[in-house]
Amino acid sequence: MKIFNKFSKAVLALTLFTTIYIVCSAHFIWIETPGMAAIGKEHLVNLFFGEINFKQYEISGGRLDEMDGLKAIYINPKNEEKELTLTKQKDRFITKFTPESAGIYQVLTINSVARVMDLRKSNLGIVKPMYYARQIILCDNKTNSDNLKSAAIKPYFDLDLIPDFSNSKLNTFSTNQTINFYSYFKKSPVKGGKIFAHAPNGWSKEIDANDKGLCTFTPLWEGQYVIDWVYSENTAGTFHDKQYESIRHRAVLTINVVK
Repeated sequence: MKIFNKFSKAVLALTLFTTIYIVCSAHFIWIETPGMAAIGKEHLVNLFFGEINFKQYEISGGRLDEMDGLKAIYINPKNEEKELTLTKQKDRFITKFTPESAGIYQVLTINSVARVMDLRKSNLGIVKPMYYARQIILCDNKTNSDNLKSAAIKPYFDLDLIPDFSNSKLNTFSTNQTINFYSYFKKSPVKGGKIFAHAPNGWSKEIDANDKGLCTFTPLWEGQYVIDWVYSENTAGTFHDKQYESIRHRAVLTINVVK
């Protein structure tokens, strides 16, 4: 019976999650850090560059160096922005901050200076990549467990993914429970592009947004999920004396799922 149950779960996983994810230049930046922090305790943040669905982590001296222009900030519960210092290690960038009060902390990263790429072999033209990533951390005060639900989390980047915690407990979602989040382009809800949810075990699922930017999916496993969204803006220009035909925005959201 146990073997049958495991097989049934595998079939269900195959049905709900697809591994078809072939996109040229699929590399992106994502954040990995615990979703809960403590007042006065240093909180470590890891930033990776690669393809998480293939467990590919670029390293220093290789393609990780393409992200040397990466910038990071955090926004505290008072909505104050503070710059974070990034340190490059072998396979990641690291940074840290220390919460001073209870509430919501948003870690945001951007690379707006990535070089122009020629993707004509993949029928994508010559593009200017833009990379964005975010993760939301809760510093609980032990007395108000619902302070996350009352916090206004607003889009920050040109392309952004905002989670909806109204039906969640603290800063986590639960397995087998629907997760809602919203897609924004230049602060307005938008439908379009490719959105994928990457599970901790490597499975990926494509997600559609409705006309209000609402996206939903149901996680089957616990752990950190990475939501990855590619959106093309048909705007030509020049960057570092190289012309491009469009801007290829890539937004990534990390969320925590528990049993």
